[in-house]
Amino acid sequence: MWMTERMRPGAPGRPNAQAVRVIDAKEGKVTVQGDTTLQDPRYLYGGCRYIPSEGDRLLLLNAGGEQVIAGVIDEGDGGLRPGEVELRSAGGAALRLCADGTIKLNGLTVSQNGEIIGKTEGSNGQ
Repeated sequence: MWMTERMRPGAPGRPNAQAVRVIDAKEGKVTVQGDTTLQDPRYLYGGCRYIPSEGDRLLLLNAGGEQVIAGVIDEGDGGLRPGEVELRSAGGAALRLCADGTIKLNGLTVSQNGEIIGKTEGSNGQ
C-alpha cells in the first residue's frame, strides 16, 4: 500500500520532472523507457504540434496527475547564436530565425524584405 501510494503521479516524494528516452512512437501514443505510455502527448507552446520520434530524449513533468512533455533534450547547439530560434524535422527540413533578422530555410537565406539573398549547395539548413 505504501509503495503504491508513493508511485502515484503527483504523490509526495515522486520526482516532479524526469528525463526519459522514447522507445516507440506512434500517432497519438508514445512509450518511454520504463514502459510508461503517454496518450496524445501534445503539450507544447500554443500553435505548435510535435510527435516525438523514437530515440528522442524528453523532459517529462508531473502535472495534474499525468505526465506531460515539457520539451525535447537537445544534444548540441547546432551553431545557434544568442537570440536565434530553429525548427527541425526528423526528415531534415530546417527553419532558422537568425539574430540578424534573416531567415534560413533549407539552405536558402531570406532577407527581412523577403528577398532570397543566398543559397548554400548541399546545405542541411544551417
